[in-house]
Amino acid sequence: MALALDASAVHNIRLSRPEDLLGYTHLILGTSTWGEGDIQPDWNEFLPSLRALDLRGHHVALFGLGDQETYPETFASGLGRLYDAVQATGATVDGFWPLAGYSFEKSEAVRGERFVGLVIDKLNQAPLTNERVAAWAAQLQRCWALPANR
Repeated sequence: MALALDASAVHNIRLSRPEDLLGYTHLILGTSTWGEGDIQPDWNEFLPSLRALDLRGHHVALFGLGDQETYPETFASGLGRLYDAVQATGATVDGFWPLAGYSFEKSEAVRGERFVGLVIDKLNQAPLTNERVAAWAAQLQRCWALPANR
């Protein structure tokens, strides 16, 4: 899924073309992690085309879903693969998220002491989801200087 804030449009990545992303200056891209750390299959097909884009001057925030109890060694690793592809475009990645409150062994979505975007574990931490999403959205509003009632 890709959410473009400046037009409040939601796009299914399976139905999108890479050049569709060029029309937005701020993007929120999300993926789930499948199995042992794989990115969602539609994203897997899209990533080579995404890497080829020039998104310099664009801002991208990422979110990912994972299961830290069943897959503690690859928790939310699909998010890390999406991050690597976005990095190749030259876009500015915003919305890094703290590791505190999660319990896992390894994740490709970790850079330094943070996740590369918001991580949601609805299977094991569903009660924390709304609070995390609200805090992350507020972080992006500040970073991107967006009006609060957008």
